[in-house]
Amino acid sequence: MDFALSPELTALRARTRQFVDQVVIPAEPLISPDADELAALRADLQAQARAAGLFLPQLSAAWGGLGLDWRA
Repeated sequence: MDFALSPELTALRARTRQFVDQVVIPAEPLISPDADELAALRADLQAQARAAGLFLPQLSAAWGGLGLDWRA
């Protein structure tokens, strides 16, 4: 069996790592115990992930995901 990632998945992994490093980790100090502020931060990060083409990779494209199967 070949367990190597396809070039597309390798690129997705690199883009995801870059997104986490450049967007998610810098947002950690903004985490608030206030539920409304936390929900706003989460919504903003989700919107940025959608715009970057990284949101919900496991969901089908019909649901707004990338349609990756469990192996990907």
